Amino acid sequence: MWSFKGQPFTSEHLAQYKSAFGFVYLIECEGLLYVGQKLFYGTKTVTKNKVAKKVKCESDWVRYVSSSEIIKEKVKSGAAIKKTILYITSCKGQSNYIETRLQMDLRVLEQPQVFLNKIMNFRCHHTHVKLHTLVDSDEVTVNDLKSRYSPSN
Repeated sequence: MWSFKGQPFTSEHLAQYKSAFGFVYLIECEGLLYVGQKLFYGTKTVTKNKVAKKVKCESDWVRYVSSSEIIKEKVKSGAAIKKTILYITSCKGQSNYIETRLQMDLRVLEQPQVFLNKIMNFRCHHTHVKLHTLVDSDEVTVNDLKSRYSPSN
């Protein structure tokens, strides 16, 4: 189950966020952390009267574990995980940017003893960032993460 701002977050909660498209998350597993992103919606092709059309549909975000193979293996082995939504975003570019910015702030690749992130992929045009359209965020959790794991410069 996902949580957001310390409360469970389900498809029913998602309905309250009309402009939500995706989210940036934190997964905790056996004392290790992983920062990633997932989209609430995707597209699928539907054929009607021999005409193919792409339609928006909800993704598998509720059951989603992680793109991390390490976490997937740990879950298969029975490990418990805690899934926390940190940011609810309005577009894919915004999700990409915020995920990467948070990973850089936390220096996830420099702290393999804490973070399970092994790679960062980032490609985003400045027009896709749109931080003014951020849907919502759990600043308490984000600030706690930064205070614990961001090296002070």
